[in-house]
Amino acid sequence: MNEIQGRPGWNLKIYKEYYIKAYNAIKEACSECKVSPSSFVGPNRDYLAFLKENGLKFDFLSYHSYVDYLEIDELMRILRELEFGDVEVWITESQFGGMEGRLDRSECEVAEAMVKSYVYALARGAAKVSPSELEAKDHSQKG
Repeated sequence: MNEIQGRPGWNLKIYKEYYIKAYNAIKEACSECKVSPSSFVGPNRDYLAFLKENGLKFDFLSYHSYVDYLEIDELMRILRELEFGDVEVWITESQFGGMEGRLDRSECEVAEAMVKSYVYALARGAAKVSPSELEAKDHSQKG
C-alpha cells in the first residue's frame, strides 16, 4: 500500500504528473531541500517498481512499517533487485502494537521491540527512524 491508494480520484498516473510538478517546484525554490515521493507501507515492490520505471527523482524514500524489525531486509533486497543504488530510506512511521486495540505487550516489551527494530534497521541500511507516536492513547496501556 502507498499513501496514494484510498484517495478518491487518484491513481499512479495522476500521481506521477502531480509529483513531477511538485518535485520541480520544490527544487526550484530550494535546491537543497530533500524531496520524497509518497510514503508506502511495507516493502511494496509494485510501488517501488513504479518509481523506477517512471524515472521519478527523489532524495529519500519515506517508509512505514508496523512489525518487529520493520521488514527492512525485504525492503533492502527489493531496492537492490530494482537497482536503486544508495537510496536513503527514512522510516517515518512505525509502531509495535496498540494501533487498533489494547496492546498485547507491556510498555517495556514495546520499548524493547522499538529499540531492537530501530537499531537493526539502521544497521541494515535505513538512514533515519521515527515512531508514529510516543503518547499512550485511551485504547493503549498507560506509559
